[in-house]
Amino acid sequence: QKFGLGSLAVPGSGGLSVSVDETLQMRGSDFTIEAWASLSAYGNSLVFQSNVFSGAVDDTIQFRVIDATRVYWEVGTKSELVDFVFGLNTFRHVAVTRDGNQARLFIDGAQVGTTLTNPGTLPTIDRFTIGDGVRSGSSSTPWNGYIDEFRVTKGQALYVAPFTPPAGPFPNPGAVGSTAAGILAGQAHAIALGQQRAERQRLARGPVGI
Repeated sequence: QKFGLGSLAVPGSGGLSVSVDETLQMRGSDFTIEAWASLSAYGNSLVFQSNVFSGAVDDTIQFRVIDATRVYWEVGTKSELVDFVFGLNTFRHVAVTRDGNQARLFIDGAQVGTTLTNPGTLPTIDRFTIGDGVRSGSSSTPWNGYIDEFRVTKGQALYVAPFTPPAGPFPNPGAVGSTAAGILAGQAHAIALGQQRAERQRLARGPVGI
């Protein structure tokens, strides 16, 4: 684990599928999706992904480690394959943000790759996964390692320039939802951020250790 007593272990299969409500419908909103992730073995592995899974798989936001020297990320209609050594068995802070018409990827507080412009309005999704691979339409596989301190912030790009990653766990503001399977019932959370009433949903450390 990065903080606390545990983290989500994903042994190359499984992962989590989070119930999708309006909180996770980004459309044209600013957002931040972030987590601490440690990889045990390479294999085109997803840390997170939101998509339209009914019918053809239509990815809208994702981050994955392709192999020892490349990562891939996507926001809406824009995507990028980046030369980057993610490394094994070390927790790295990963953040994908959207600020207006600009999307950015940060790893350990440094921007990786280019700023993607005009990613478009994201479609209404029906699937949001953490550490789980696409089950059809793609060769991506589940994460093989650990994920800790996963957080989604809707309404605000928390990072638009290089930054120092969080030095401790995120606050836990109280339960407001659950996953479709009930695995994390009572552990999905939302709070308001400033005047924008930015909605933040995170999966708390607890029985499943996120």
